[in-house]
Amino acid sequence: MNNLVLKKVAKSLNDFNCMWAIGGSTLLNHYGLVEEPKDIDILVNPKDTENVKLAMNEIGKPLEVVNNSDKFKSDDFFRYDVDGTEVEFMVGFRIKCEDSLYEVIFDEESIVSTVLKDEVKINLMSLEDWFVIYHVLGDPKNRTHLISKYFEKNGVSYKNILIRNLNLQMPEYIKNEILKLISY
Repeated sequence: MNNLVLKKVAKSLNDFNCMWAIGGSTLLNHYGLVEEPKDIDILVNPKDTENVKLAMNEIGKPLEVVNNSDKFKSDDFFRYDVDGTEVEFMVGFRIKCEDSLYEVIFDEESIVSTVLKDEVKINLMSLEDWFVIYHVLGDPKNRTHLISKYFEKNGVSYKNILIRNLNLQMPEYIKNEILKLISY
């Protein structure tokens, strides 16, 4: 994944005053947990969906979205190619998990930090949120283990994010994993 693309996307979204934040493997890469993510995952506030699309239409090419899974129930999901890098946008991100429908809370509290790359502000979600999201997804790439090891070494920074996730629909075993993290 190219940092120039990340800066280009961030600048465009910021210019359109969108509420957005990086998640997924790009977030994990920021913390040194994975090498070279193949795409950029971005959560977006629903009220900014149209502005995000306008911003992205200026710098990228829309890609076809094929949803072969009943697992995802998001309000909107769209993808762009920006200089050869796939950028995925999730709006009202919801995931079906067993008999529950988990809805990712994405609000101002979800943006836990920003980093500056050549004076371009890049918003970051929390590892705590993505620990839960990866669990709900069934952890297909063994990411929860990487995040757990990070928390063992560095501590949990945003227990409030974990606590608010306990009130959401998800299987009990995932809530138990959250409770374990809160005790760090």
